[in-house]
Amino acid sequence: MDFMKKCDNTIPEPDNISIENQQYLNRCHRIFFKGISCKEPVDIVSCFWQYWEAAFYFYSGKQKGEKIIKDLAMILAKDKSKVMKIEIGFLLYSYAMNNCQSNTFGILPDFYMKRLNSSIPEELDNIVSELKESTTYPFLIEIIERYYSINESDDLKWHKFYTQLLWQLYEQRNFIHHDGTYCEATLEQLRFYFRTIIVRWQCKLFTEMEMSPDLSIDKIIMNMEIKSRL
Repeated sequence: MDFMKKCDNTIPEPDNISIENQQYLNRCHRIFFKGISCKEPVDIVSCFWQYWEAAFYFYSGKQKGEKIIKDLAMILAKDKSKVMKIEIGFLLYSYAMNNCQSNTFGILPDFYMKRLNSSIPEELDNIVSELKESTTYPFLIEIIERYYSINESDDLKWHKFYTQLLWQLYEQRNFIHHDGTYCEATLEQLRFYFRTIIVRWQCKLFTEMEMSPDLSIDKIIMNMEIKSRL
């Protein structure tokens, strides 16, 4: 998947997929757009879980919800720290490119021409290192420190985060569906993450679909689950 598509808030889609897989995406898209158009947190949360049931439609049995949470949390957390580091590095790169003419930020004037055709994300480490040596601006220094603080072990923290969030979603959906009750604060939190988590999932799913255009969607997701454990 193209790096720029990963870093914006769009919903990229593979170019070459089977009719069956396109129908699968269409079903999920309808639920997604219904969810983001809802105004009530109760309706958004219901769509949020419905989306995952549609995404993992081939899961079955009494433990279906638990299995979705287990596998989805693993898939979402895989390489999340790497993506975060790239996004922060790209933020630094964009900020520097747009402000290299200002003496305020301590970025060398030749930075723009030197880095105009840089390969992103491959050269981000060199770019951030260069900015670290030149800038004294507190805002940039703080972001640079954040960039260097991220490592692969952070994926474990993301796995814990996604697991807890998905369990909250599952429980709140069940409360709403069976008892008509819910925790308002939890619903607001779930509402906040609705779009970002689904876009994260879509980026990973579409990347895998591009790599294996001839596979059925259940096999594609099974491959994602296997890779998440490596």
